[in-house]
Parts: sequence; structure tokens; C-alpha cells
Amino acid sequence: MIKLKKDKVFFIGEIGINHAGSIKKIRYYIDLASQHGIDAIKLQLGSPEKFTTLENFKRFKLRSKTMIDANEIPHLVKYAKKKKILLFASPITEDYVKLVAREFGVIKIASGDINFTPILKEAFKSKKLTIISTGASTLKEISNIFKIFKDKKKVILMHCISNYPTKIEDSNLINIEYLRKKFGVHVGYSNHVLGIKACEVAISLGARIVEFHFTDNKRRSFIDHKISLEPKDFVKLKINSEKIIKSIGKPR
Repeated sequence: MIKLKKDKVFFIGEIGINHAGSIKKIRYYIDLASQHGIDAIKLQLGSPEKFTTLENFKRFKLRSKTMIDANEIPHLVKYAKKKKILLFASPITEDYVKLVAREFGVIKIASGDINFTPILKEAFKSKKLTIISTGASTLKEISNIFKIFKDKKKVILMHCISNYPTKIEDSNLINIEYLRKKFGVHVGYSNHVLGIKACEVAISLGARIVEFHFTDNKRRSFIDHKISLEPKDFVKLKINSEKIIKSIGKPR
């Protein structure tokens, strides 16, 4: 479970589909994240035929390649627990929400589904903590979340810019503070800016949950590796986050 603290950042390494459908690689990334002090690893799970159209065969083939056998998920959760790291997922199609709710302690809703009512309603029914990214959304769309999620304690919003990669001048990190005051919930940051600088600024603005794409090698060609942090990047971010929080202090 995720418990946010004022003096500590909860870090989520998203491997998403960087594993390319390999259970062995998922275990490898769990090991790598655990060794370097990342708090959680996140996957993306869904049905290729519901995620994209068959007409877009290239995208359908790519998503099919990254599919994970649902029977493997309980074993991965158990493995992550053994390694003392949280494992959870984004259901990117509505048919996977119940499975994610059943197998994981946390649900992550991707930015593209912030106005997709079936996924939001299923997540609400699960009574699980739901993290929702806000990339490319309007204020009204964010407000509508709370027509479904009456208990704000069950929701964490993530400020996010849906551009890969995001230019740092477009990251608009002041939204972290704005959304927190506007909706009265925890607001974290989901990063698509290259490097760690935007994450550091987000932490200085009060984000105590930070998500970033994670890889062992940014030079790999498959999908999100180029915008990911490597272990050495994360170690630097973690050390700097502790210094940032200490530097903030309190009014006196």
C-alpha cells in the first residue's frame, strides 16, 4: 500500500511495456528497482484488440507482443513482495480493471482514460487506491473524476504532460500546487521530461509521489527506453530529493 509522507518521496518506476512481454525481464526490472531503492514498479495491462483497431496493424502487433499471461500476475506480485517492492498496473482497457483490482493493491489510470467512464467506475467499485494522471485533460474532466470518486482519500492525482519527451519549458509544474489546492487531494508528478530536473522541481513544489519510466539502458530501441531513467539517474534523484526536502524547512 502507498502511504505518503511529508518528509519522503514515494518513487514509482514505470516499466510499462519496456519488458516486451518477457516475464523474465519483468523479474529482472523488479530486482533492479529493488536494489536501487525504488518503492514501486508499474506495468501496463490490457487487450490489444480493445486498445487499438485492427486497421492499425502495426500498433496492434506491438501491443500483442507485450501481452502478459494473466496467470503469471499472482507470481509476479508474490515475487515483488519478496523483494520488498510494490508491484501494480495501469489497466489500459476496461476488461482488465477487475483483474488489476483483484491482483494489485493500487490501480493507476492513464491520462488517456481520465474521461473513460467505464474504467473510472470499475476502479471506484474496487475501493482500491486509484492514481489518476491528468495529461492533456481539461479542468472539467478532472472535476468529473470526483463525481465518481466521492471519497477523495482514495484518489491521488498526477500532474502530467502527455508529450514524449516533454520540453522542460512545457512541464508547467506549478499545476502540482494548483491541483492540490483546487481539489484537496495528494498531487504527484508523472515525468516525461528527459533527465531528473523536472522531478526535482516537482518535489520542491510538494509532490511526494513521483513516477518516471525506468530502464536498465536508455539506448535500447523498444518504445519508452529513451525517456526512461537508468539506475544511476534514479540514485542521483533520490539523493537530491532528500536534500530538497531538508532545504524546504518550515516557516519560523
